[in-house]
Amino acid sequence: MRRHVLVLNWLMIPTAVGLLVLLLVTLMGWPRVMQAPGGGLPDTDAAGLHPAPQQARQFFGWASTVSWRPLTNAANPFFTLAIQPLPPPKPPPPPPATRKVDVTYRGFFETSARVRRALIQVDDKQVIAAKGDKILAEYGVVEIELRHLGLTNGAGAAVKLEFSKAMAIEVPAK
Repeated sequence: MRRHVLVLNWLMIPTAVGLLVLLLVTLMGWPRVMQAPGGGLPDTDAAGLHPAPQQARQFFGWASTVSWRPLTNAANPFFTLAIQPLPPPKPPPPPPATRKVDVTYRGFFETSARVRRALIQVDDKQVIAAKGDKILAEYGVVEIELRHLGLTNGAGAAVKLEFSKAMAIEVPAK
């Protein structure tokens, strides 16, 4: 057993000396590597060329620059058609130039001065109008009768509303 311990002691001394020499060589060779411009590691250029270290050129016979290229012909090796951006949203349709309004003739009443006034329902509101009054956009009352109401617009288009029947009239949208 004692002999085995003595062999280990003799092996530890040359190993320690070898490691110390390797450490000194490494420390002495370090300033030569750091001689690049700017005092740091060599910079790479935009073309993907990397300067080979001086020691590598000496021992392995490498060229002065090494170029790293991907193994594919595509510009990006991670290119895929599986992920695509969403198409731009379609523009909203333009607002309509006209709109439909439901108009219903509800009847009339006559004042003591013999002036007839018509009761007209325009969508959800009630309108009382005399002959010549405008009730909707450019539509005005032309005649008031028992069974029908006559309307006309500035362009001369006439509309005849029957009693208690809704009619859709197209007017300019606002």
